[in-house]
Amino acid sequence: MSKSFYIKATRVLAPLIILFGLLSLLMGLGVATGVIVEPEPGAYLGSKTSGEAIDKGIYKIITGIVIGTIAEIGNAVINKQDANSEK
Repeated sequence: MSKSFYIKATRVLAPLIILFGLLSLLMGLGVATGVIVEPEPGAYLGSKTSGEAIDKGIYKIITGIVIGTIAEIGNAVINKQDANSEK
């Protein structure tokens, strides 16, 4: 496994983590505002309260942004190393 495999994998995973975080956040907001009615607490959200779902969504979004930033930094470092080795 090369270093670039992990960078490519994180560049794919980061937007997916952000997407699922947004879905969790929107579901939590939907339940909190009454747009989505759950038959029992936690049936759709996976959390006991809508506030927990909103918190988890925000944490997922932040995690996705951090992972994406780290992947971009790693990609830039590898590109710089490749450029220096070609000289």
